[in-house]
Amino acid sequence: MNRTVAAVIITLGFPAVAAAQPPDWTQKLQLGKPVFITTESGERVEGVAGQITPEAVVVSTPSGIRTVPYRELRRVQKRDALWTGAATGAVTGAAFGIAVIADADCSYGGNQCETELTGFVVGSALYGALIGWGLDALVKGKTTVFQSKPRTTMTVAPRRGGLSAAIAFNW
Repeated sequence: MNRTVAAVIITLGFPAVAAAQPPDWTQKLQLGKPVFITTESGERVEGVAGQITPEAVVVSTPSGIRTVPYRELRRVQKRDALWTGAATGAVTGAAFGIAVIADADCSYGGNQCETELTGFVVGSALYGALIGWGLDALVKGKTTVFQSKPRTTMTVAPRRGGLSAAIAFNW
């Protein structure tokens, strides 16, 4: 009997726990990393993600701690990772190295010539990765993690002789 009562209590308590979890997109945010938030009123909050609660995102800004509820969010962005630039640069460098050695003649050098050409391709890839990483660090791009749908508001006001309506689109 005790097991049945415990199972009923756990089963009835589970939906409440499951409903009190942050949205899925919050898993893309990393605590301690920069986050850029735009609220529905157009205010920009830039800082470091401090905590993700079931109701809000807590951000540490230079002016203090800000708690921004999910219902007030218009857009949430995070900084791009540097490895994407390094990977692009490495592929570009390797392609450049392969294009340069494609016309090489190794008939006179044997294995040493092939080793040198392989080293040239690897070196080109490493230099390309270094250049791509540096350029990516300079650009400071952002990735949008969450974007709310545009809200449309319609207001109806009485006027002499009828009604007037106004529609406003926010984005």
